[in-house]
Amino acid sequence: MLKKSLFSLAINVLVLSIEENKFENIDFANKVPTNPDLFFYKSAMTFFTYFIQYKKNQDKSALQYCDTIIKSFCLVGMPEYGEELQKFKDKYK
Repeated sequence: MLKKSLFSLAINVLVLSIEENKFENIDFANKVPTNPDLFFYKSAMTFFTYFIQYKKNQDKSALQYCDTIIKSFCLVGMPEYGEELQKFKDKYK
């Protein structure tokens, strides 16, 4: 439970970074290991990490990774979350 709470906090930090266009000190997201119990959180963190990469460098390939993650949420039965990520991407792109 503690790990899930930490992941949720980390995801919120990434979201705030995007909303405020402040991309310093976000490297922690790339260093978090993945395991089956935390796959959802790691996937969400990876989405926001790639989105920040796009925002910082205008790297369109990073957006392709974001689209793949959105699609994966839809494919595994979480289309509502995929739609929320798509709306976020559209809003801050």
